[in-house]
Amino acid sequence: MAGEQKRFARFFFYLRNLREAALHTGARAEEAEDRGLELLHSAETEAELKKLEEADSDTLSYVKRGLNRIAFGAVNDAVSWFLTLRT
Repeated sequence: MAGEQKRFARFFFYLRNLREAALHTGARAEEAEDRGLELLHSAETEAELKKLEEADSDTLSYVKRGLNRIAFGAVNDAVSWFLTLRT
């Protein structure tokens, strides 16, 4: 069960879609939404989601800073940021 909850948490973290995450973890289509709710509210899934969010916070901060530079900075900042993403 713990493996299923971990897989569900990862799919839910990236998709943000309860039904799709449940389908990716093996739930049948007719039960996917109910199974997704059950998995989402388990302590193991909540703990895994928290770990994923904490691990992703650095990436999210980096992206936000880059988007702010694009929106409010000089044009050469946007080009420079874009080029670093491509490498």
